[in-house]
Amino acid sequence: MWLLVAVTPGDPCVRNSSQTLAKFVRLQVVSRVGQRKRRSQRAALKKNDDKLPQVGIIFLVDSRLLIETTPTADGERYGDYINHARGHDVFWAELQSQAQAPPDEDYMSAPRGRVVFCSRTGQYSLFLDRCILRRPDLVREIKLRMNLPERTQTSADAHYRCPICLSRNSF
Repeated sequence: MWLLVAVTPGDPCVRNSSQTLAKFVRLQVVSRVGQRKRRSQRAALKKNDDKLPQVGIIFLVDSRLLIETTPTADGERYGDYINHARGHDVFWAELQSQAQAPPDEDYMSAPRGRVVFCSRTGQYSLFLDRCILRRPDLVREIKLRMNLPERTQTSADAHYRCPICLSRNSF
């Protein structure tokens, strides 16, 4: 890479034009190395984001888990909790627009859940509809896809009950 440097004769900072050019070029190279290093660090962090635990929301539609996540560090604070900012209703509308969810069904008709993080205790909690909770394979998949630690608390929640669970009066 070629660099063009203009040196004004008589500049009080310049004693020798070739010395200044050498210093300038050296600084540019150091700066470029620093930029590359910062870029690679950012890329590594982004890659590691895939391995960090996530908060988010979950739907079960036609035996498929549809999950939207946020790295915990980027989640929305609510008291001691860190939560995924978007709600199930917004995510459901997006899924419907992408033909991944039935267009004529309300989001409350599908089994769903949420993962939150308590910053006070350092504990992740996975709240699920019983239709999901009854299936250990799905719970494992959620934990795997969201990089949740083994000690994540998993439980049913009165807020996440589909019509099937409501009809069974299960909680």
